[in-house]
Order: sequence, then C-alpha cells, then structure tokens
Amino acid sequence: MATKTRTKGSPGMISGWLAWGRRSRPNKVLFLASTLLALFVTAVFAWATVNPAPGDGTRYLLLYWVWGCAP
Repeated sequence: MATKTRTKGSPGMISGWLAWGRRSRPNKVLFLASTLLALFVTAVFAWATVNPAPGDGTRYLLLYWVWGCAP
C-alpha cells in the first residue's frame, strides 16, 4: 500500500484540491485554456465598465455577443 506525502502550504493545498497530479496532459491544457479565457473575458468586461463608450455600437455588440456565449 503506497503512502502519499502531503505538501504543506497553499501551493500544495491548491494543487491537491484541483487533483493536478491525477489529470492528464490534455486535461491540464484545456483547464488552463478555459481559465485564461475566463480571465480575459472578465478583464474585457471590467475595462468596458471603467471606460464606457456611449454610442459605440461595435463595442456594445461585441461585448453582448461575448456575454451571450460566456455563460
């Protein structure tokens, strides 16, 4: 019976919570890609909230399309 060593600290706790050691390489890539996409969409919406552009239909339609596809 194999014993698992536990790492202390937040990096070990987070990687354990994500089951990072048991994920396959393609699963890790997809997870990171989806996380980065979500962060990018969040940053764009935060930027659009801070810098509104009334009358800019292109920005409105683009963000509306992203919002519709994001959920």
